[in-house]
Formats: sequence, structure tokens, C-alpha cells
Amino acid sequence: MLATYLDPIGACLSLLCTISFVRVSRIAWLFGLVSTVLKVVLYFDRGLYAQVGLKLVFVVTMVYGWYTWRERGPKHEVLPIRYLSWKERAILIPVCGVGIWALNTLLCCYTDSTVSFMDSTTATLALAAQCLLCYKIMENWIFWFFINMMVVVLYADVGLPFNAAVHFGYIFLAIIGFKRWHTIMQQQKPNTGSTI
Repeated sequence: MLATYLDPIGACLSLLCTISFVRVSRIAWLFGLVSTVLKVVLYFDRGLYAQVGLKLVFVVTMVYGWYTWRERGPKHEVLPIRYLSWKERAILIPVCGVGIWALNTLLCCYTDSTVSFMDSTTATLALAAQCLLCYKIMENWIFWFFINMMVVVLYADVGLPFNAAVHFGYIFLAIIGFKRWHTIMQQQKPNTGSTI
């Protein structure tokens, strides 16, 4: 019964959030905050425990992202869009692998989840993507592309059709976001990138 209301409302707010991220608009963080709180309740109701944990962390990242995307100084400078360095990629990939393994182990041992591997994989990769998004790192869109392909199947399997449909649309928004951010990045002043 709860899902009847929270699924479409959360899905619509998430869509507004993602469109705002594609546009590099700071308001995205506020849409995301409200959507995330609704999804905590919804996912707990459906037994998606890794997603619940992830969404609780997302509440913190929504506030942090709002802060990092603010204008700074008298020139109103904003955080530049950039790619990860090769060193950062070499660290991120094994960290994600360990995160997936550890979370899957926890879900298998301590919950009644029937989708532990898919839940832990999407949760771990989404956390990584969200951290990249906080710093306007281009690879966040690549992560979201693959995550959204996986969660369409996951959400359809656990009976969340609105979220599954919205995430299907996110696959295309990830492509659009990547292209748009790449264009904006090319227009930035040289050497404006900074490391995390």
C-alpha cells in the first residue's frame, strides 16, 4: 500500500533531480534530498536493505554536494568538471570490488534479501558514482549508465514499476549528461581541474 504512493512520488522527484544534474544545476541536490528520504521508507518496505543503507548515506551526500557546488569567492567561481586521473581510477576500481564483496557478504549473512548480489553491486557502484558527482567528475555518468541498466531489472523484480521505468529513462539521461558535461568541460579555462 505504501509503495502505491511513494514509488511514483519518489520516481518523479528523482527524475527532476537527474535532469537538474544534467543541467549542472545546484537545485538538483534539494530534489535529491527529498526523493532520497522517501526512498528510504519505500526500499525498507521492499527488503532492499543495501539500497536503504545507500540512501541514508545519500542524504549526507546530498547536503555535501549542495555545499561543494556552491559559488566561491568574490569571482563566484564554481567547482570545475573534470575526469579522474589514472591514479584515482586505479584506486577506485579495486575499492568498488571490495565494497561489492563486503556488502554482499553482509546481506547474505544478516538479512533475508533474495537479491543480495544485485543489491550490493548497485549500492556500491551508486555510492562511488554519487561521490564522483559531488566533485563534478565526468566518470559519474559512466557509472550511472551501468547502474541504471542493472536497477531497471532489480526494481522490476521486486515490484517497483515506477522506479524501474524512471531508471530506464536514466540510462538515456546518463548519455545526455555525459555529453553535456563534456561540452561544458571543454569550455572551462585550462588547468581548472583539481584532485579530490
